[in-house]
Amino acid sequence: MTVRLGEHVRIMAGTEGPPGRCVALEGRIGHFVTCSIYDRRGTLCREFNPEHDDGSPNEMCDRARRAHGLPPLERQEKLSDR
Repeated sequence: MTVRLGEHVRIMAGTEGPPGRCVALEGRIGHFVTCSIYDRRGTLCREFNPEHDDGSPNEMCDRARRAHGLPPLERQEKLSDR
């Protein structure tokens, strides 16, 4: 399920280049998807968030969504914003 990226780095197969679809992703992008190994997903996936801690958009997330014909996520109002 993984490929070697460097001496000490492995990434999920399918994410090493375009189109960037992880082998653990099930479903149809833009409709419904789920990660088949969510509870065991790697550090990179655990640390990737659609927005930064301050609520600003994560450009990498927006770029990935655009690559699949999806619009950026709408920012959710946080309780601290009120």
